[in-house]
Amino acid sequence: MNSFEHIEFESIAEYEFLRNSFTNNSTFKIPFWKPDTNRNCNEVLIMINGFLEGVDSDPRSRNRHINRYDAIAKKVQSEKNIAVFLMPMPFHFDRSTDILGENEFAPLKRLMESGTYLYYGGNTQIISDINKLISSIENEPEKYFVNSTSEIKFHLLGYSLGGVAAIGSAIHLENSIGSNHNILNPKLESLSILLSAWNLSDISFDAIQNTFGDKFGLTAEKWKTMIDELSSIKDHTSSCFKKLIWDEGETIEFNRYAKRIIFLHGFKDDIFTAKHSENTKNRY
Repeated sequence: MNSFEHIEFESIAEYEFLRNSFTNNSTFKIPFWKPDTNRNCNEVLIMINGFLEGVDSDPRSRNRHINRYDAIAKKVQSEKNIAVFLMPMPFHFDRSTDILGENEFAPLKRLMESGTYLYYGGNTQIISDINKLISSIENEPEKYFVNSTSEIKFHLLGYSLGGVAAIGSAIHLENSIGSNHNILNPKLESLSILLSAWNLSDISFDAIQNTFGDKFGLTAEKWKTMIDELSSIKDHTSSCFKKLIWDEGETIEFNRYAKRIIFLHGFKDDIFTAKHSENTKNRY
């Protein structure tokens, strides 16, 4: 039995092609773990999933990927009364089916059409989604069973590629807020990143094929093409995106974006080597 319910969400797709061609990526349902309505709640956790989670053609298999986030939600709710959401990455979970109702690993299909979609529609859309959800909670806290009489504490957690999205979202939130928040009083109460490393352009092509080739058909050659296409728009991407994908630019000052920052590095990752993880840990 599910411990969560689904709520309707409408994403603001910036790019007309994605907005008009894939309606389920713009209007979809997100899992919501409701807090105990008999107790005070003034905290919210928003989770962002990892790459290629919830993209199976069988809806039952697709939903089984939620188990990871269900376990996290239950754990944090066992310790405090908190509202928990899972915001799916574009083309994942309920966002993964196209307008024909079919599912053929939609995130990869979009990226194989153009590697630039990792930024246009991928990165930019999830950042917009997180911002919209937080604004909705702040404007209508009672709708989500959150106390409207005290300041709401927001926590953001990203797994795998969702960790990259969480960092980008945290930076966007800090840059878009008014004078109520600053480096001494960041918007987020905590930022949790479950990610072995970044600098995605440095991933071995063979490692991608070994991990995703058999099930998803993502070969080393296709990954190289996607990265080349993405690199062609590098100068038009945000400074945060450049840092996370190519490790170019200034160091990210994480203390500006959350009061507490938690990094969980995996040193046995199939894609990022131990050296990648160690370099990321030492740098930040």
